[in-house]
Amino acid sequence: MGEVAEPAGAEASAAASAERVDTDVLIVGAGPSGLMLAVCLAKLGVDAIIVDGKSGPTRESRALAVQARSMELYDQLGLVDRVLAERSAASVVVPGAGRGRRPFGRVPLRAFGTGVTPYREITVFEQSRNERLLVDALGELGRDVRWQHRLERLDVVAGAATSVIATVVGPSGSEFIHARYCVGADGAHSVVRGALGVPFEGVTNEHTFSISDAAGVTGLVDDAVNVRITAEHFLLAFPMGPGRARLLGVVRDGDRDESGELSEALVRGMLEREFGVGYEASAWFTTYRLHHRLAARFRQGACFLVGDAAHIHSPVGAQGMNTGLQEAHNLACALADVLVDGMPDARLDRYEAERRPVGKRLVATTDRAFGVITSATPLARFVRGRIVPFIGPLNCTGTACPSAWCAASPPNSGSRRTCSGVTRVGRGALDCAPIAPISCVATGS
Repeated sequence: MGEVAEPAGAEASAAASAERVDTDVLIVGAGPSGLMLAVCLAKLGVDAIIVDGKSGPTRESRALAVQARSMELYDQLGLVDRVLAERSAASVVVPGAGRGRRPFGRVPLRAFGTGVTPYREITVFEQSRNERLLVDALGELGRDVRWQHRLERLDVVAGAATSVIATVVGPSGSEFIHARYCVGADGAHSVVRGALGVPFEGVTNEHTFSISDAAGVTGLVDDAVNVRITAEHFLLAFPMGPGRARLLGVVRDGDRDESGELSEALVRGMLEREFGVGYEASAWFTTYRLHHRLAARFRQGACFLVGDAAHIHSPVGAQGMNTGLQEAHNLACALADVLVDGMPDARLDRYEAERRPVGKRLVATTDRAFGVITSATPLARFVRGRIVPFIGPLNCTGTACPSAWCAASPPNSGSRRTCSGVTRVGRGALDCAPIAPISCVATGS
């Protein structure tokens, strides 16, 4: 793991003598954010290289929901029809309490987006599919990902225009990539962020979260986002096709076995006991502690952070992957303004000015929401166990459900830019014009 500094001595000599590759933008990390950035830059005519230490796209489903604003970006890229053809759509939210209780009602999601966006449902299109979609789109634009290429060191080159030299290790050995700008899209354990020395401040929640991508699911309303809450537990379920669902739950210490372990069998027992929800098998099961963290800076000189490299938080809100996709679009427009249209480097400062407040608000709100869900105080347990089941049915009739179900996709600003070679107006054309906030639903990862 390298540190940012001016190359000196033997390192500078090695960098100067070795054969190197030159590009305008180096993207480190080929997850959804890095791939979106690479595709947008290709559309906008910016030379870029994207590297990732993995052997290929993610296979696990991981993040799940695509919100309205992200669907509009896919529309601009000419990709939305592929998403619509493969997605599972959730058009209602069904909140409720524990086992044996009727759901509070049905909240129609389309009502929130009427007159605002054509994509008024939650689109369930997991991270692995997003990555494959964007990898294919990048290939169609004549570019590809340098898989199995790991960033080992990052050096800032001082001069009239600051740039970077990245030492990347691949199957054939090390190579140097010289870039005017570098973007860290390399996740929560970002090598780029670590090399820059940018603090990643925040907290780790004391409770454990479980995720099951389950098949043969029973006890839930089909084709809906199901939300269930009891005094001790919380369940959020997303439809993933007939009989399949993503089950996200909070696990308490009392759910563990005598040795402190937490097996899938124990989680399945908890779901059945608390919510009357069962399933036959799972394609993916994991548990983890939740972190709420925000990078102190999204830009440092020639380097930028996007996605999980810039912020991590609870999946409550379904905004993690979406925020990263939208950051990538914002940054691509800014980079194109500078590298293609010759705007001053100061144009790039707007990326942090526009996007870090969004990340800060997102981390804060999801932290508070998860705190309410997991609080072990007697008052919180009483509210979840006694008050919520009583007032829930009264407040979730028709479209009169509490406004907590709604959030706003952050606005993006930038100059208007439309890619050449596009015949459809409004579809397949990357638009960097300022955008009004878009209503969306806050219910998942």
